[in-house]
Parts: sequence; structure tokens; C-alpha cells
Amino acid sequence: IRKTQWEMPEDFESVYFSVLGHKRRIWEPPKSNRMVVISPFITDSAIKWLHGFTDEITAVVSRPDELNNLAPETFQDTTKWYTLDEAAESEDGEVTEEHDTLGLHAKAYVFEKGWDTTLVIGSANATAAVLLERKNIEILAELVARKSKVGIDKLLDENGLGQLLTPYVRPEESSIKKDEEEIAAQKALDKAK
Repeated sequence: IRKTQWEMPEDFESVYFSVLGHKRRIWEPPKSNRMVVISPFITDSAIKWLHGFTDEITAVVSRPDELNNLAPETFQDTTKWYTLDEAAESEDGEVTEEHDTLGLHAKAYVFEKGWDTTLVIGSANATAAVLLERKNIEILAELVARKSKVGIDKLLDENGLGQLLTPYVRPEESSIKKDEEEIAAQKALDKAK
């Protein structure tokens, strides 16, 4: 990474890299006024930890099954919880083969402070194992731009990611319990196969 010549994406002014999972340097999110979390895997403690670095978590985007596993009190951290729209999960909304990759895979954290937006992208999910316990080696690229060019409002509006998002509605507890049992049964069946 140090020896590579990087070409800056349009509208961005600088790039920094961080490596998580080793003890020499601990990564922490920049202090911010607003934050968006995009992660396919998510845990309560990671959301609480991230909230400690910002005045407001503006939105969280994750997979429905991951959001179903969060504690009810975690939903107090923000009022905007999203999943990918079903039509966004394949090229044309058609059902794909069982082994095709489906759903959200991106991991991104967007921070706004003052005039600047910091976009952090990489391999780090918003989980305790990654962000708090640092069990995995993860690489993050931090790109900085002016909020007027790259900001949370533009990211979430209908011309940006907003067109691919569906507001998440938490199902009844009994429904979540049933889903967990179905997932466990499916995993047991897959393991037996």
C-alpha cells in the first residue's frame, strides 16, 4: 500500500489506509457530527461503540436477518434502518441460482464533520469481532471529500443509494424466533449434506 501510486477518485482530496487486527495501531472512527453504517454483518456492541464517535447515527444499512438479531434497545441509536430492496439483489430482480452471491456485501462507514465527509471502505464488518476484539485482519481505505460534493444526504437520496434501499420494519418477536429456528434447521441440513 505504501509503495503504490494511487489515483484519487473524482471529488476526493486525500486517501489514508488503516489495517485492523494487529496490536501496533488501533483504528478508531473519526469524531463526527453524523454517521452512516453499511455492513452485511452487524452486532449490538459494534453499533454502540460506533455511536460513541458521533453525535448521530443517521442510518444503518444491513441484511434483514442481521437486523432481526439485534436487541430492541439498539434500535434507539437511529430511526433509519434499511435493507437492500429485493430488486437490487440481482441484475434484473429475477431469482438467481442458489449459489449466486445475493444481498448486501459492501462495508462502508460515512462520517460528516464540518465541511468534510470521510468515506471509509474496506473489508471490516460492523461486528464486535472486527471492531472491538480485532480478531480479523481487515484493510480500510479512508477517502476525504467536501460534504458539498460527497455527503450523507446525497448518498441516501433517490439519485444515490436511496433508490436501492427499503426501510426495515422489525418483525414481531415470535416471527424472529421462528426465523431463527428455520435458519438453525437449514444450517443443520446443509451440514448433513
